[in-house]
Amino acid sequence: MKAIPPRAPVGARIWALLSHRSGEGQQILGLAEALERELGWGFRVLQPRWNALASPLGLLRRVGLAGVAPEDREALERESPDLVISSSLRNEPVARWIARLGGGRTATVFLGRTWAPADAFDLTVTTPQYRVRPHPRVLENPGTVHRLSNPGLAEARDRWAGAFATLPRPRLGVLVGGDSGPFVLGPRAATRLAERARALAGDGSVIVTTSARTAPEASAALARGLQGTPYHLWRWAPEGDNPYFGILAWADALLVTGDSIAMVSEAVATGRPVRLFDLGGMRGDPAPAERDRTPKARAYAALMRLGPRRLSRDLGLVHERLVATGAAAWDDVPLPEHGPEAPPQVVADGHLGATVRRVKSIVEARRR
Repeated sequence: MKAIPPRAPVGARIWALLSHRSGEGQQILGLAEALERELGWGFRVLQPRWNALASPLGLLRRVGLAGVAPEDREALERESPDLVISSSLRNEPVARWIARLGGGRTATVFLGRTWAPADAFDLTVTTPQYRVRPHPRVLENPGTVHRLSNPGLAEARDRWAGAFATLPRPRLGVLVGGDSGPFVLGPRAATRLAERARALAGDGSVIVTTSARTAPEASAALARGLQGTPYHLWRWAPEGDNPYFGILAWADALLVTGDSIAMVSEAVATGRPVRLFDLGGMRGDPAPAERDRTPKARAYAALMRLGPRRLSRDLGLVHERLVATGAAAWDDVPLPEHGPEAPPQVVADGHLGATVRRVKSIVEARRR
C-alpha cells in the first residue's frame, strides 16, 4: 500500500483512495485538498496494489477487498474514515467495502463514472462525456475537479520565473495529451498543432508540455513545427521537472488538445483565454491528409456508434458545453489582446466550490 501520512487531520477524516490512472489521481487529490483548504478537513492518501481480480470484480459489482493485494488489506481493515474519495473500476468494490465497514458513518464520493448503480455511492461527481443519467446522487459538472489554487499558482510562478519571465509576450501555453478513443495525436495532428500555436502566439512565444500519452513521434513533429518561434518544450518523462503548473501560472492564454478534459478543465480554471485543438473529427473531419488514424481509433469509433453507451464516452459533449458557455473556444477563434502582466487567479466559486459544498452536506448528515 502506497500511503502518505495524514496532513494534520482536523474535523473529518478523509481517505483519498487513488486510481491507477494519474489523471484520476490528480482529481481525487484536488477534491481532498479543496476540502482541506475550505473546511479544514485533513486527509490521508492511499493507493492499493491490485491483483488480476480487481477489474472483473468491479464489472460484476461485487463489494470486497479480493481485488487488493493481500498485504494491503490489513491497512484498509484497520479503521473507518468519515469519507472515501475514489475513482476507477478497480476501486469500486474497495470503496463500497470501506463504507460498509463504517456501519453507515462512512460516506463515499466517486469521480467519473461507476459500473455499480448510482445509489451505491453517496455521490458520483461526473462530466457530460460519460452521459450518466440524472439521479439525486449524481452531480454533473461542466469540467473535472482540479488541484489549482491561488497559492499554488503563485508558488509555481515564482519557481518558473527564471525559465519563462523573459519569454516574449503573449506567452501561449500549450498542453498536449495524446490518443484517446477515436482520436489520434500523431505526427500529422502534431504538425497542425504547432501551426496553430505559432499563429495564436503571433510575435510572442510558446510554452509546451507533453504528457504520458504523447507519442515520441508526435513530440518530435511538434518540435520541428515550432522552429522559428521562441518556445520552451518539455517532453514528458517519468522523472523530471514538469513545468505544467508553471505554464498555467505564466501563460497569457492556453491552447489545449481536446482529448484531455482534465487539462482543459484546469486551463479554464485559470481564467485565461482557452482555445481547444481538434485532433481530427472532434467537430468535423479535416482533410484526410491532415488526420492520423489507427485501427484502434477506428474500432472505438465503431463502438461509439454501435455499442452500449457505458462502454464509451463522448468528449464532444464537454467541448460543446464549454464553448456554449464561453469558457473556451476552438483554435480558429483569435485571442483577445493581452493586457498588463498579472498572475492568473483561479475562477472563484466554480464547479469545484459547488462540489465541496455538496460533499460537506453529505458528510455532516452522516455524522448527525
